[in-house]
Amino acid sequence: MSARRTTGVLALGCMCALAACSEPSTPPVAPAPPRTVLAAPPAPIPAAVEDTNLIAFLADTLGEEPRDIRLDDWWKITAGFPAESQTLIPVQQRICADTGPSPGIREVALCTRYAGAEAEDPGSVSLWRIAPDASDTGARGVAYLDGIDSGAHGEPGKVEVISLGPAQRAFLVHSPGGESGRVTTARMMLYAAQGDSFVELLGVDALWSNLGGCDADLPGDCVSRTCTLQAVDGVDADGFHPLVLHVVREGDTGSTLQIPIPRIDGRYRLPEDALGETACGAP
Repeated sequence: MSARRTTGVLALGCMCALAACSEPSTPPVAPAPPRTVLAAPPAPIPAAVEDTNLIAFLADTLGEEPRDIRLDDWWKITAGFPAESQTLIPVQQRICADTGPSPGIREVALCTRYAGAEAEDPGSVSLWRIAPDASDTGARGVAYLDGIDSGAHGEPGKVEVISLGPAQRAFLVHSPGGESGRVTTARMMLYAAQGDSFVELLGVDALWSNLGGCDADLPGDCVSRTCTLQAVDGVDADGFHPLVLHVVREGDTGSTLQIPIPRIDGRYRLPEDALGETACGAP
């Protein structure tokens, strides 16, 4: 190869090398960052179980339509069907005690009346403790007790809400009794929430009367004793009020007794003088 040709080849090679060096290189493309999916903020929890929440909760729990449930009257039971052999049939329900829509927990008693009942057949009471939450109904049950016998002729007795302390509430379930011979009796039971249920704190006779069959002309023969339960001022170490049984006697002495009921080991205990003829029990 001649010197001129060699020189030309070398020049061409240098030009190619220079051209390669002068071409800009393409930088690598960085991978796209992973897409962040923002979670929806949790639904706010309401401060209280309002009336609309209570109706929605009961409708969902009982299988009824919200439009059929009332806050202050009986409604017809439509969910479920009685068995063929069932003679005592639940026909109506109502909210018979309610702590109201104050902030936090709401407690209600649900009374049920029955058709086909005899004199000795009671009505029934169910107790609910309900908390606000972010569900569709805005409420959830946190404690429940069903099937408390109360009343007679298929009709439940009245239910009261009473305060047992600064932050303690309870239901007083009254059970009017039937007549046995010439004697009429009644009873009352005190229930409070404990864990996921309700427990009976106290049961006491509320009436003993023979006025339906006594001889008014015979001195001392007609006797009627009525007892009521009340909380009084003061609290114990667990934050509970003392209870007093008020006994009103008619027909014999007309006197009134006030019997303190102590609380021992988490339960109210009836003293001896709150039993029998001293109070509203049988003589």
